[in-house]
Amino acid sequence: MNYMVMVILCDQFRALNEDFSNSCVGGGYRGQLSATDFEQYRRRHQALSRAVQLADRFLVQAEFISICLIGAAAAVVVVIIG
Repeated sequence: MNYMVMVILCDQFRALNEDFSNSCVGGGYRGQLSATDFEQYRRRHQALSRAVQLADRFLVQAEFISICLIGAAAAVVVVIIG
């Protein structure tokens, strides 16, 4: 699951970077963007950054829960065996 989340987010950042590069170089801007276009790219980047933060929080919590469940299962096994 971690891998899939990472792949999706990296793909989104790669697409944003490609769009931004194409706009600057191939879009007839000659290295210049209008304020509106720049704001659009900034908002897309900010949204992706927030998605990374949320995904990170979720994955950390999921990892913590799985460790707790493994620990609880080990305690049950010890009680049954012991």
